[in-house]
Amino acid sequence: MYKIASYFHTTEATIKEKVNEIGLEEYKSNCWTKEEETLLSDLWGTKSIETIATIMKRTVISLKVKAVRMGLGPMIRNNYDFITVSDMCDLLGVTRDRITITWINLGLNLKKKKLTNNMLCYYME
Repeated sequence: MYKIASYFHTTEATIKEKVNEIGLEEYKSNCWTKEEETLLSDLWGTKSIETIATIMKRTVISLKVKAVRMGLGPMIRNNYDFITVSDMCDLLGVTRDRITITWINLGLNLKKKKLTNNMLCYYME
């Protein structure tokens, strides 16, 4: 906190007060425990990143950085409950339209899954 205080030409007490005022005290430091790593690995791909951040009381950015360092890969590829349209395109080497039209013609429903506040994917269970 001392470096931050000196950068802004103020006291540590003022910085701590502002941190508490805006609610940042609930977010943890850079240190990750084994339990937190396990929890992140378990939740990665099953819930939106914002939900995971709330559960783990970490920032979205810190989760993304940690996931990359842990080699978790894209959130959606870590979920084994369904296969996405994009995954099918990659596996079969065909276009997105080919997959969606075929699924619809077979009477299968495409479903949406929210990955982040502004990102979603289509899948079939």
